[in-house]
Amino acid sequence: MTTELITVDTITPIESIIETMVKHNFRRLPVLEKGKLTGIVSIRDIIRQPKLEKSILEKLTKLELW
Repeated sequence: MTTELITVDTITPIESIIETMVKHNFRRLPVLEKGKLTGIVSIRDIIRQPKLEKSILEKLTKLELW
């Protein structure tokens, strides 16, 4: 039995990344480019972005951080 790996792409909008994190209750997601791992995005990475929109921050509050 295999489990589907949940990933995002390098061009995935922040809003979609947050929605995926909320849906699956993840704090980090692997980032792929052309099917190859290029990094990991975390809640902390998103929060540290300058000029985050209020709507994005509100979506983050839906995550269970602990």
